[in-house]
Amino acid sequence: MGASDPVALEAQGLNKSFRKLQAVRDVSLQLHKGEILGLIGPDGAGKSTVMQMLAGLIRPDSGSIRVGEMDAVRRPERVKQVVGFMPQGLGFSLAGELSVRENMEYFADIHEVPSAKRKEKFDVLLRMTRLAPFSRREAKNLSGGMRQKLALCCALVHSPRVLMLDEPTTGVDPVSRRDFWIIIADIMRHEDVSLLVATAYMEEAERCHRVAFMAGGRILAFGDPDGLKRPLLGRVCETEADAEGEALSRLRAARLPAQIIPLGRYVRLIGRASGLAPLAQAALGDSAYEVKESDPELEDVFVDLLASSGEDSEAAEEEHEAAKAAAVRSVGNGKSILVVSDLEKKFGDFTAVDRISFEVRPGEVFGLLGPNGAGKTTAIKMLCGIVAPTSGGGRIVGFDVIGEQRKIKSHIGYMSQKFSLYSDLTVGENIDLYAGVYLVPWGKLRERKRNALRLSGLRGRQDRLSRDLPLGIRQRLSLACALLHEPELVFLDEPTSGVDPVARRRFWDIIHYLSREMGMSVIVTTHYMDEAEHCDRLALMAAGRIIALGSPAQLAGQVEDDLGTLLEVNCSDTLQGARVLQDHFAQATFFGSRIHVFSKDPQAAEKSIPALLDAAGIRFLGMRTRPVPLEEAFIHFTEQAGLADAGKL
Repeated sequence: MGASDPVALEAQGLNKSFRKLQAVRDVSLQLHKGEILGLIGPDGAGKSTVMQMLAGLIRPDSGSIRVGEMDAVRRPERVKQVVGFMPQGLGFSLAGELSVRENMEYFADIHEVPSAKRKEKFDVLLRMTRLAPFSRREAKNLSGGMRQKLALCCALVHSPRVLMLDEPTTGVDPVSRRDFWIIIADIMRHEDVSLLVATAYMEEAERCHRVAFMAGGRILAFGDPDGLKRPLLGRVCETEADAEGEALSRLRAARLPAQIIPLGRYVRLIGRASGLAPLAQAALGDSAYEVKESDPELEDVFVDLLASSGEDSEAAEEEHEAAKAAAVRSVGNGKSILVVSDLEKKFGDFTAVDRISFEVRPGEVFGLLGPNGAGKTTAIKMLCGIVAPTSGGGRIVGFDVIGEQRKIKSHIGYMSQKFSLYSDLTVGENIDLYAGVYLVPWGKLRERKRNALRLSGLRGRQDRLSRDLPLGIRQRLSLACALLHEPELVFLDEPTSGVDPVARRRFWDIIHYLSREMGMSVIVTTHYMDEAEHCDRLALMAAGRIIALGSPAQLAGQVEDDLGTLLEVNCSDTLQGARVLQDHFAQATFFGSRIHVFSKDPQAAEKSIPALLDAAGIRFLGMRTRPVPLEEAFIHFTEQAGLADAGKL
């Protein structure tokens, strides 16, 4: 896609405020015909507001929008006939009581699609999304991935020239996410449509022709993924981590001109200039740790942009000191701090949690990883005494989770997925409220409150209303409140959902410190596969069941034992290349802008893959072996468990 390509949509100088909040600040962008343009940014960055203005759903305060030759500001109703819009949320636009086909009929009525054209269009869309066998099923009975596919069908029934998808795969399982993007690629290949998509997943952003990084209502950078990564060449490196955190401690003590980010099995560094790897190696001395330069990723670009733009202005040192001050009591005997046995929860005929069992050790970061609806939150609520189990049980610090809840509450902290803070209370009032709930002794309240303010980066700002805080700061304040009574075990339910990459990494840095330095046990749920690398051990969950259990390295190793070495292939046409290689390799699929191929004979595969692509007219651009990412592991174990078909996820 080049600057000379025809423009499908153009916006200039968009601004939008809601009362005192300026949601969008001077945003300008172009969407070329046949292009996939990605809007990348955290919750609150302004992505949804921009999309709603472009779709004619809300009016900008100032600025212009043209869709083709139409003025979308003056004539928004005309624009809606050529734009397809899919809002954020799993099936948010659907009528739950209507069947798959009835929902499509409803949207066809809205857009006045002639009856003669409907059957052919419906058949094509249902076949493309593989929803044809479920055309009579009510939308409320579809899985999250299936609801999103139906919402996509409904957005396409009137053959729009511009399709807008607002975070269509957030919270969807990895199998359905991959399937969704295969459908998108097919649509782009066969339909005369241009796509604007907002996403929180960086590997999805790699599939876009161009991306716009947004924060604070502004566009920080705009361009193609490879071009945006180019300035970081030579500035990114990594080394293997260790359980004791020695490598991380040495790198921090050296005060390198870089951001230092613990990422589970690795420590990643993003330097302010090139030549970082030798400096990091010198900081590690003659130890066994080897520093290697790493290819920049889009998340590295975003982190660097936020740091240089002033959106990330807070230092992490105070957070570490405050975390250290949140000293936890020693469990002492080294036994598992939590033991879960055959825990089950049913809501009528629906089994939300299906007889799960696991243990958590002192000082361990234990992850529950899975899509929305996997049962993660229900499991945590049962262990915290919020929801009663149907059967099974567990013990926390030796106390029974069903019969001894009062004794347990002083030993655990809980940070819920939403509503952890009271929005109408100030920062200080929220801290005081939680201190009262947790019965923090009066003599220790002042010190604990001071530590909570330092941990959340809000020292001197205790009079601010919590609703006025950025999401990342709000989440750190929620964590600080959950630690006021110094628990041995803290439950964090999707603590970084919707948070920008810098805040996500900083939050995990704090978790890492609490675990490694202070010996606190942490149970954390997430649907971000990359975050799972931070955990010591993981339980992969799908359809209420634990489908795999182990450390990230153990799970990746099991996949390699089952499937072979992972080869990452770069070529000129990712989707078509994956289809070509699938005819010759049992496991070949696309991941970001690359193709992943598993092979038991990697040397032979390295010779045959370039020839196979060349014979299909696809340009081979390179190949490398790489560790198995947890998204691939999740998909593998999901398929092994027989849960990968469209009706179960």
